[in-house]
Amino acid sequence: MSKLRLFACGVAMSALYSAPVSAQQVEDGLRLRPMLGLGYSWGGDTITPVTIIPQGTTIQYQETIKAGTGIDLRAGVELAFPRSPFAVQLALAYQNDGAAGLESKHMDFRRLPVELTGFWRVTPRFRVGLGIRKAAYAAFKASAAVCDEAREELDEPDLSCTTRYNSNVGLLAEAEYELTPQWAVRARYVRESYTPKRSNGNFAPDEDVNDYKVRGDHFGIMSVWYLR
Repeated sequence: MSKLRLFACGVAMSALYSAPVSAQQVEDGLRLRPMLGLGYSWGGDTITPVTIIPQGTTIQYQETIKAGTGIDLRAGVELAFPRSPFAVQLALAYQNDGAAGLESKHMDFRRLPVELTGFWRVTPRFRVGLGIRKAAYAAFKASAAVCDEAREELDEPDLSCTTRYNSNVGLLAEAEYELTPQWAVRARYVRESYTPKRSNGNFAPDEDVNDYKVRGDHFGIMSVWYLR
């Protein structure tokens, strides 16, 4: 019976030393880590449909520019607390969804979100985060070639081809898995909305601009590199 008890104690001690979250996983003292991210997101309301006809053909390609879709590039810094599974990350991102055709014709919706996220490490490689974000300098832009066609069709010579938007303070949730100490993959969900600052012909809604909102809710996948 004593041997059985010794064996049980040995198994318990072994499990204690191999617990998922231990004090050894977090360095002593505050740790500051720069980070870079590259990803893509899907979702949001359609800002405008786009029809692309390559030169010399009759084939039509239908695309849409959406408020939550597009490439996501970011840089930031993370502050980890000593002997704690918690960390805080501040990031500045560039998001853009666009459509480009021939003869210098293109349109896009771009924004510069600032995000503050708190992370909790669940296991040595997996953590979850909740945060807030504010998308600055949000704007839908069309090239001069597109503008000229729109002015001619609508007979509005003063038509502007830039619609600027105000964004609300959005909420975000993330899950991150570390493949190596410096490389991780991340899945995320963002809930936010945009309001156009003023009407711009056929590139903005017909109804009262103050009563119109564009939902930018989206899902995203991202590769993240930590430089330290």
